[in-house]
Amino acid sequence: MKLSIKKYIPQDFKFLIPIVIIFSSLRIFGYVTSFLFYIPYLIKNSHKVFLGFKNSSLIGKQILLFFSFIVFEIIFGTYFIKDLRIIIYWIPLFLVTLASYYKNIYDINKIPYFKNNYLKIIYKSCVIYFLFYFTMNIFAYIKYGQFYRVQDYLWIGSSGAFTVCSIFFYSISNLWEKVNFKISSSYTLAFLFIIFLVLLNESRLGTIYISLFLVYLLIKNFQLKNFFNIFLITSIVMASYSISSILIKQFHLKFSNNFGYTLSKIDRNLLTDTTSIFIAPDGREATLKKGLKKFSEYPTLNKIIGTGWYSSRITLNQEKEDIKPSDYRNKKITWPPAILAYLLDTGLIGIFISIYLFCINSILILKSKEDFINKIFIFSLLGITILNVFIGYPLVNIAYILFILPNGIIQVKNI
Repeated sequence: MKLSIKKYIPQDFKFLIPIVIIFSSLRIFGYVTSFLFYIPYLIKNSHKVFLGFKNSSLIGKQILLFFSFIVFEIIFGTYFIKDLRIIIYWIPLFLVTLASYYKNIYDINKIPYFKNNYLKIIYKSCVIYFLFYFTMNIFAYIKYGQFYRVQDYLWIGSSGAFTVCSIFFYSISNLWEKVNFKISSSYTLAFLFIIFLVLLNESRLGTIYISLFLVYLLIKNFQLKNFFNIFLITSIVMASYSISSILIKQFHLKFSNNFGYTLSKIDRNLLTDTTSIFIAPDGREATLKKGLKKFSEYPTLNKIIGTGWYSSRITLNQEKEDIKPSDYRNKKITWPPAILAYLLDTGLIGIFISIYLFCINSILILKSKEDFINKIFIFSLLGITILNVFIGYPLVNIAYILFILPNGIIQVKNI
């Protein structure tokens, strides 16, 4: 008798998107590598990927042009600094991302179960992702003495790992609304767990997402005239944030000899922490000015198409007369912020294409049949996700890229 393991896999996790979300930030030796394990699946389902492309809208087909441009930049970057590792790593990553995009479109259009349970599948996947992340936090504490060391050795780090908050809050906002934002629900517990996890990892990005979602909850409940809910939600979230901060601080004071980031004040609150994110200097201004000055020194052609993917780590330190194809070895290497790297690597064309895709996605959201408050909330999530390239290098996170692409993970109600 033939034994098939497939029948033991829950229906929700027989699709690619849940796997992409759950393992999106896992890395080995500093490189995100989980996407390599999707390749056999995508090859086996290549006909479905093709059908996803064939049946996609004109906007969906334009995504192929975007990735074609990125592949060109990868090849150009490999040539420009003579580093073969660029093409070896980045082309498979982006091809898997592209295939995942069209496979998701196929599943939405062709598989009723996936379409009808899409938000639940995303929500469950995000919950598992954060539980997995918390497990890695515990492992990091046992092995390295600090919870946040998970960012240094096992994951992308908070600037990349917590971009999944966009997907999480996108799904939970829709699902929680269906039960009239009932306090005694699993969604409340999930939200409180995210608050705790954000504080445990000192993720400023996560704090912004929490504040945005709280504002959304208050407005929606006011709209629904759930006035008592407004009081309860505000009290629970604010108290949870402060209590979690105190408990984490006390744990470190009692059990940890290396406080690291835990030297922050014990009497923290969500309002103060959120405000301080936008007023505290972070030292990026000087790097951005240096990068813009370097861009002005580029030859005209390189201003238009850049110097190729991942090449700015070399060109940023070069003199004006040295900005030309050369071997990367024995050159000083630096790691500019992602938005600066993107400008230097892909030039004005790369920036234009990114702005174009953002505008297209924004228009789709604003023209959809979503409730007005939901439109603004989803648009805000998209904006935060785009702005995250100022913080880290989340372009290695497939779930992140699929969120910002039109008709990607965001499946707004029909226009």
